[in-house]
Amino acid sequence: MRGMRKEVPHHNGIDLALASSYAPACLCIVKVVTLLATHSIMSYIGVESINVFFILLAVMYIDRCMYDIYIIDSNACALCVLAAVACNVFRTENDTLLDEVPHASVIGIFWAVYALIITVGVPWSAWRLRNDVVQLIPTTLFFVLLTFTHIEHFSDLDAWCRGIAFLLVCVVWVYTLNIDELRKARGKSLLPCVLRFSPVLFIHLPVACLFFIATVVAIAWKLQKTLCSSIDGRVVEQSAPPLSASHNEGHAAAEAHIYKFDGHEIDVNAVFAMAQGAACTL
Repeated sequence: MRGMRKEVPHHNGIDLALASSYAPACLCIVKVVTLLATHSIMSYIGVESINVFFILLAVMYIDRCMYDIYIIDSNACALCVLAAVACNVFRTENDTLLDEVPHASVIGIFWAVYALIITVGVPWSAWRLRNDVVQLIPTTLFFVLLTFTHIEHFSDLDAWCRGIAFLLVCVVWVYTLNIDELRKARGKSLLPCVLRFSPVLFIHLPVACLFFIATVVAIAWKLQKTLCSSIDGRVVEQSAPPLSASHNEGHAAAEAHIYKFDGHEIDVNAVFAMAQGAACTL
């Protein structure tokens, strides 16, 4: 399977002015929509949920073996959506779990606030949470706690709304605020998106709606801040005063080692060459 992989350009060659750079985003959208549609159809015709998940996992594994990651890990994004659907179906069918309210709502609020803090980029110097892997520990804890809470209803509409919301924020994040990391070949993983946006897949639906709106606002604010910083840097660079003509002439004369003495210009290099030639004749 490894030899069948489709070769893609290196991340350093990303140029968002080219239409081909947006093909991975379109592919990611197609995969997630196809996954959600397949799950809805199979559930409608009566296929067991566990069988649906195994079939989709097998298809995703084959697809992962054939394609390399470029710009955005579409398989990881689809896998997150599938895992969320499976987890929420499990929470719906298992009556032995804790009641959704207030346990899941409280956990969901804390998780949403934590994810928004990471998205906004609050300094982590006091909390020592600079590394993505370290930041994943609280996210995993919230996920495990939420898994053991029961939900009364989870429909295909819920799955579609949560999956599309997660997909959109991931694509926007990767193509705007994370593009520099991609150009440095450090942004192949979808982990930053999982840390910031995964609550929308699991938390209580009203809280998830508020979290999605707050996430969109946070991304727009960070993008505006980044663009303003870039524009200010260009203005400062362009407004630097040009060197005067006399300064340029003096700099060129210094490089040529030409000096003025008693009203006459003397080329030090020429004088040195003449002295060296005279010494050789002695």
